[in-house]
Amino acid sequence: MANKILVFPKVADDGTQNGFMAIQIIDNGANYSLFILDQPTSGAPSLAANIPATGNPVVAAGGGGGDVVGPAASTDNALVRFDGATGKLLQNSAVTLGDTGVFAFPDGIRQTFNPDATTPGLNIGAQAGDPTTPADGDLWYNSTTGLLRGRANGATVTFGVAATPTPPGGADTQVQFNNAGAFGGDAGLTFNATTDVLVLTSAAAVAFATGAGGLTNPVFSTVNNVASQATGLQVQGNASGAGANLQVIGSGANEALFLLAKGNQMVSSVPGVSRAYGPGGFIAPLGGGFTVVSGATDAAYLAGGGLYLVSSDFIRWRSTTNLLTGAYDSGVARGAIGVVVATLGSGLLPTGWFVDAGIKRVSTQFDKTTDTALANVTGLSVSLQAGRTYSFEANLFITADVVGGSKFAVAGTATATVVIFSVELLDYGTNVLTIADKATALGGAGIGQAGTTSGRCRIKGLITVALAGTLTIQFAQNAATGVSSVEVGSDLIVRDNP
Repeated sequence: MANKILVFPKVADDGTQNGFMAIQIIDNGANYSLFILDQPTSGAPSLAANIPATGNPVVAAGGGGGDVVGPAASTDNALVRFDGATGKLLQNSAVTLGDTGVFAFPDGIRQTFNPDATTPGLNIGAQAGDPTTPADGDLWYNSTTGLLRGRANGATVTFGVAATPTPPGGADTQVQFNNAGAFGGDAGLTFNATTDVLVLTSAAAVAFATGAGGLTNPVFSTVNNVASQATGLQVQGNASGAGANLQVIGSGANEALFLLAKGNQMVSSVPGVSRAYGPGGFIAPLGGGFTVVSGATDAAYLAGGGLYLVSSDFIRWRSTTNLLTGAYDSGVARGAIGVVVATLGSGLLPTGWFVDAGIKRVSTQFDKTTDTALANVTGLSVSLQAGRTYSFEANLFITADVVGGSKFAVAGTATATVVIFSVELLDYGTNVLTIADKATALGGAGIGQAGTTSGRCRIKGLITVALAGTLTIQFAQNAATGVSSVEVGSDLIVRDNP
């Protein structure tokens, strides 16, 4: 067969001609080559397609049969989509349908399957049992168990419930429990969802027990979240007899009953008309208080009027944090009528000490060098409460420059209704008072002298406080010369004076 060429005019939709299309057949001897040539109105023809004698044709850009045109390239297995609304243009797709039937969507794109009033949007199908090789993210419906199942974090999980759910046991409001492998309920354990009240009723001697050892090692905690509710735990006995007890039961050692409070009250009670006794440490209400009993004898009684102890009893402290071990090392006891004694935890001899906030001392020498400005002596300051009256006395050991001398005052941040104090400076060299004066106001210019180089200043007075604040002792030089000092060992003692 000789080489052949066929030429066709190219006519646009408006009827105008804009070139030719040519088909060329070349005889290669053993086979033929088919060429499609695009011939413009002028210039050289261009190759549009090469169709070998065997195999599939290779179509150049813009080529194709009929009047449906596709892109120059495409993704393998991609779904074909129309480009525009003409029905003649095709485009590539990011969604693929593989040879094995895998329908794949691109990453990071949300797919929506909307249901309507009658048909769900998505059905994942059913499987009798669970798949043998699920992967994380898989979902399926197990038709055998009636459960919607899935795979998450390497484990198979259930999302749905059985088609026929197991009904609860017992009656309405009864709390569910495992009753021989099935749901059970009991009239003695109910929960009211309206009032949020859990009720346990039982005719048994012990109705409730918690803890690792049950009745032998009970652990129970009650929480009251309503601030206005005063009752967090109530123990009540309705049957006649010994009444309701809050007690520790057991044969082991060191089984104490501790009452620890966060608020202002440790234990409070409703006034009663009788008192019950028991072995050491029994506590029972009486007239709005509590009686601590050892055997059949009152050891202590706590009521609205205060804490009452018998004459031989102590308030004592141990040296350790364990209330049941360790030696007593501090205590308070009754020494005689109107006498309270600080002890070491036993006996009635005054072997201990009372320490209060009204005793202060100078631990580092306080110096004034060429300085006449009064300043608080470090360490000699006490806080006072409003509405109280206090007696105070300061003893200051001084050394002073013979010209610079010394000057003293009483000051502070407290506001006084009444204040009066004296200042006396005893000269150790002459045994004469070089200052003997008094003042009736806090602060001021101070009372001073020059000449005494070594002595003791005694300040003694009384103050009634209107507004709470501090009471301080002040010191300065009388003249700005040399160095004057308040020595270590000087002190201030303030006592409440009712």
